[in-house]
Amino acid sequence: MPLLSSPPISSYLVKNDTDLFKLLLSPEFLIQKFFADFSISQSKGVDRLNGFQFSGRAAGQLSIASIKCLSGEYRFSPYLENLKVKGRGKEPRLISIPCIRDRVVLNQLNIFLARIFPECVPRNIANSYVREISADLAKHPPETTFICGCDIQKFYDAIKRDNLIKVLSSRIKCPEALALIRHALDTPTVPKNTLRSSYSSYRNPCGVPQGLAISNILAAIYLSDVDAAMHKFPIKYYRYVDDVLMYGAEDVLRKARSSLMARLRSRGLTLHGVNSNKSHFAPLAKDFGYLGYRFSWPKITVRDSTIERLLQSLAAKFSDYSHNKAKRLERFK
Repeated sequence: MPLLSSPPISSYLVKNDTDLFKLLLSPEFLIQKFFADFSISQSKGVDRLNGFQFSGRAAGQLSIASIKCLSGEYRFSPYLENLKVKGRGKEPRLISIPCIRDRVVLNQLNIFLARIFPECVPRNIANSYVREISADLAKHPPETTFICGCDIQKFYDAIKRDNLIKVLSSRIKCPEALALIRHALDTPTVPKNTLRSSYSSYRNPCGVPQGLAISNILAAIYLSDVDAAMHKFPIKYYRYVDDVLMYGAEDVLRKARSSLMARLRSRGLTLHGVNSNKSHFAPLAKDFGYLGYRFSWPKITVRDSTIERLLQSLAAKFSDYSHNKAKRLERFK
């Protein structure tokens, strides 16, 4: 049976991050979050249970999960591997899918991090960045404005976990919270039907798994001081996950790029080389791309490859429907 909605966090007495952690990871909040957001989820992890299948055991398992989270003893089940193809000749993106129980815990952990690091919560989607950049570029002379576009190589995979924990511990003083984050990072992502005895072979000592509720905010926290430093340059600086765009006077922009490279290098990250197709340094009058858009100033259009991916995605949905309609109707009578 679903529980009644819990009162908002503001109605509780929360003095510090430990109080906040205990509240968010309490049985009441975990169970209420499951029935509010995950009870009808079709996503399945290594346990092959969706939200409906888990609902019968949710209260018991989440109550136990709460006890273990608050004592620092909780362990996540291995994440299920999901490979997203990025195109011919490119490595697929590895997405980690937690089981339902872990998704609830990670969701609450994400809320906890957002409360502790509110300035690192991703607030904009890609096209809102493009609108803002478009409006601002209109104020800059195209003859003297230079554009620098660059991409961080294997961003999530290259994040140093020990360094990330140090950054987190600057504000988080609750050892159980830090332990839970560390366990979430250390949990391996395994292919479907992997034997338990082989789980340890998939452990990776570096990186943040992609696809978790906490992935984006952890990545933002890791580079928060880099972003703050870059905003002090007399240029415009934008970063959306691993895509960076800067523009301004040529000489200042070159210094800013060198500074960005050095700051990233100290954190174990690197930019793609200047000769890479993911790097750009040229006047505004020359075409450039950012976040799936093509800037042919003053014209801005969606990149051809983005349109092609959308068409392929739509075609795949229609194809899946036409080939599997009868089977699904029979299965879900």
